[in-house]
Amino acid sequence: MTMKTLGMRMGFDEKAASCRIAQWEQGFRNLSPESSESLARILNVAPARLAQTPENPVDALIEYFIWLDEAHDANFYGEIARLSVFLSQYWSKRSLLSSGEMSAEAFREWKLHWEHK
Repeated sequence: MTMKTLGMRMGFDEKAASCRIAQWEQGFRNLSPESSESLARILNVAPARLAQTPENPVDALIEYFIWLDEAHDANFYGEIARLSVFLSQYWSKRSLLSSGEMSAEAFREWKLHWEHK
């Protein structure tokens, strides 16, 4: 869908439609709550997906996970085991960090060099 088409579907006239969408896209304007709702409805996404900073990062991850599953179907499903291993190891390392058994530097290094074995 072009920016012009999207803008027109949101109710802007033909001359201003693509300009308005470009202003949002480039950060020159912020979406009003009403425009955010309209845009989300047209794009068939949750309004929270359009927010610059998610209110709850876990919700953002879950929504992104769902989107990835929709976009990549069977290919993504095969990678879920890898994600599960990472989350399990992350939880374990994060617990060590919280208890003082692991330094912040060691935790950072683990995150930077994590690889599924």
